[in-house]
Parts: sequence; C-alpha cells; structure tokens
Amino acid sequence: MVQELRERYDRYRVRNSENIAKISAQSIWSRQTSHAFTNQEPCRGGRGALSELRWQKSCHSASFVDATVPRTENQPREAAETTRRNTEPRCKPGDAAKGVTNLVPPPFRSALASQRPAATKEGSVTAAEADSSAILCDQAAEHREQRGCLNLVKAGAMAEQKPGLALLGAGIFACSQYVPTFRAITDVATLRVVWSRSQEVAMEGALLCKDFSPDVQAKWGEEGLEEIFADQSIHGVTVVLPAQVQLGIVIRSLKAGKHVLQGVAELRGALQQYYEIATSGVQPPIWAVAENYRFEPSLMEAAKWVKEAGSVYSVQVTAEAAMNSTNPYFSSAWRRDPGLKGAFVLDGGVHFVAGLRLICGAEVTSTSAIAQHLEPNLPPPDNVSALFQMDNGCTGTLVMSFSAVTKKINWRVLCSKGTVDVERSVQDGKHGYLVQYFPQEGKAKKFFAAFSGVQDEIKAFALDVSKVVSGVKTASEADPRSSVSEAVFDVAVVEAFLRSSDAKGSLVSVELV
Repeated sequence: MVQELRERYDRYRVRNSENIAKISAQSIWSRQTSHAFTNQEPCRGGRGALSELRWQKSCHSASFVDATVPRTENQPREAAETTRRNTEPRCKPGDAAKGVTNLVPPPFRSALASQRPAATKEGSVTAAEADSSAILCDQAAEHREQRGCLNLVKAGAMAEQKPGLALLGAGIFACSQYVPTFRAITDVATLRVVWSRSQEVAMEGALLCKDFSPDVQAKWGEEGLEEIFADQSIHGVTVVLPAQVQLGIVIRSLKAGKHVLQGVAELRGALQQYYEIATSGVQPPIWAVAENYRFEPSLMEAAKWVKEAGSVYSVQVTAEAAMNSTNPYFSSAWRRDPGLKGAFVLDGGVHFVAGLRLICGAEVTSTSAIAQHLEPNLPPPDNVSALFQMDNGCTGTLVMSFSAVTKKINWRVLCSKGTVDVERSVQDGKHGYLVQYFPQEGKAKKFFAAFSGVQDEIKAFALDVSKVVSGVKTASEADPRSSVSEAVFDVAVVEAFLRSSDAKGSLVSVELV
C-alpha cells in the first residue's frame, strides 16, 4: 500500500518528489488519499512550481444529486430508492457532457473524460449519458469508501473522545503561551502531565495549570518521561524544549505511539527515523511543528490579497528585534550554545521565512547572503542580509537584525495589480499584524488581527488528536499547515543564508536533504 501511494504521488509531483517523499510520509499519505490538486497555471511572477503542490479537499466537499435517468420535476420516487440514493454519493446528470469532472477523485477523471458523450441540446440529458455518469459515480464512491471517506455516512457521526495531553517543558515560552492555550481548550483536550528535566520547574509548571486541570501531575527526569510514554491515557505530547534535546525526545515520543507537536528546530536529523516509522506498516502518529506563522489570521489574509494582486514582482522582508537584557529570551543558555549554529538567527529566522512563503505562495530556491556578528553580548551571528529568488521567478531581499534598537517586522510584496504590505502593529492594546492592500484601481483595504497563531495551532493539534483517537480521521489527515515538510522548508532557507555567508556571499541553492 505504501509503495502504491508513493508511486501515484510521483506521477502527480511537480518537482523535488524524492525530497518531499522523504520529508514527510505523513503529508504524502494525507494528500494522496484525500486531496486533489489545486491547478494553478505557472507563469513568471505567479505562484511557482513548488507552490503548485497546494491541495484541496475533494472527498468531503463535493455536492452530489441523483444520477438516474431524467424524470419530470414532480415525479415521485419510491421510498426504497430514496433510502438508497440518500446514503451514497452521486454526480449531477450531465456533468460528463459539460466536462464537470472535478467532483470525481483523480483516478476516475480520465475515465470520465473518455466516456463523455457527444454534446446534446442544451439542458437535455440522454439515458446513455446518465447511465455512464451513474457507473462512474459508483466507481468514485467505491474509491472514496476504500479511503474511509464514507465512514461518517455509513456509521453515523462518531462522538469525539477528549484526548489526554502532556506538556514536555515548562520554560518561559511554555508557561507564557502553551499554558494559557491549554486553559482555553479544556473542552477539546485534557492536560494530564507537565514534565521538565528538573523537579522544581515541573512542579512550578503544574501549579500554573491547577486552576483548569485540577488533576494535572508534575513529572520530571528520565523516570517521569518513561511513565508518560507508558501511560495509555496520554495520547499526545507538546514538546517545548531546547533544540539540543528536543529532537531526541520527539523521536522517542513518536516511537512510543504518542502524537507530537513540537517547536521549530533543526528537523532533518530525525526525518529518516520518522520515515522508517511511517513505512514500517504501522500508521505513524501525528508529527506536527508549531510556531510557524501559518496560523496567523493576518498573514493568511495577506496571502489571499497577494493572489488577487496578480503576478508577484518582488518582495522585501524586514525583521528588526531588540534582543537585549530586557528581553526574557536574552539569557537563554541553549541559544548561546556554540554547537547550535545560527543562534537567534536560526531560532527567529524560520518564522519570518514561514511568513514569506505563506504570503507569496512560493518557495525560495536560491540565495546570496552575508551574516555578521555586531553585538558582542549576543552569540554569532546576529545580523543577516540576503538576496533571494523564488520559484515563481520573483526576487526579494531579507534584512534580519537581532542587535537593532528598534522593533519592526514587515513583508512588502509588489505585484502586477498592486502592493500588499504586512507590518507588526498594535491596535486597542492588542499586538498583531496590520495588512494593507493598495490596488492599482479601487480603494485600499486594511485588515488587522491580534496574534493568535500559537493558540490556533495548539487547538488544531488537539482537535486532530481527538479525531484520530475517536477514529474519525487518521493521523495522515492532520492539518497540513503544521506538517514537518513545511517546517523543513523554513529551516532549509535559513540554513542556505548561513551557508552562503560561509562562502563569502556566493549564490547557493536551498537544499532540502
């Protein structure tokens, strides 16, 4: 089954199929079994080849009506026929003649096209055409049923089980972002354990959760970790730990059968191990990556407006952060570890790259960059200036500084029909992103939304785990915005900046493996 899906995926790929197949067997399974291509015509400045791997749900969104031989509008139907027809999907009569094939899963579209009858008088449907449509719809229904798309229709809505989760890590970010989110989603998931490497930190973290999870336990050290892995009431873990230890615990969690949501880190060292889990014949758990900006409402709105604005000509990314002693992350020891190449540039840069990729709907393919170390109180490097090219033909610049005395985060996209500008802002005391669209014609548009990406992605993970535990969906159908494949692209771009700088600004390609 795995081999079959991989071969079919290769036939649909645009490019980099081997890289993407290794990056995330999870996203491959999801896209191959329940998604269809969103066809986008490639052109210079448009949404590029890599970004054309954008998929849309086909099994759950299609609307079907009766596909029998035409009858008069008021002709009654027999009760038995009604029952049968209401419990299986159908295509509209005449879809074959009109060329409407997007409601049928991809494997059957060529068959539908080949059996399309000759055009008839407008509005009429022949019996042969209706029979052909009905047969193909039956085939499509069988195809959908094999992939579990009809489970809810045949068995009825299944009650979703509230999963048990564990928070691995109780540092600054975990306590300031994850704990409030768990407090807000008690109707979706139950926080059962807070774990840390030290007893003191674990107990302090658990104490913060007592108001919304009275039975939460504090666990610490290796013994506590093993207890979590063995606890069948804990279905998933959120891992918020230093990069140096995070991936090891992530892989152990996955091998223990726990669904995982982790922070962004260097991921490729663990991909082969996950790939082995995914191809071992057992459906792998969810492996999701958080803090990647793809859930921020403003950035999603900006992506829509960029699409409306036509071909993308160029993009400018500016990220200025005052990383000084007043910043709570300034003294974090793990970011100052000499073994962690990139320090704040890697840790923070992946977010700005994720925003760039989301807004432009394209992938960075090559870059020429210079990294510098200007602030002696920060680990090197702390500044990056980069010129890059994307797979849709547009070029862009990125200037990122963690030694700045001001704070500014901005993406500005110049398009053929206007300009889209996204900038960090504050409105009514709420921090978020302000999006402005300046079209060539018509009035400018504005949109502001407070930061909610971290909360939204944790909730999405909890909902996905709930559906998997309840049998409503499989792990391969988890929200693709948190997929490991997306995170690997983000990390690969920042690593390309650093490799180019090591080569004195030489042009380098973004490498995924």
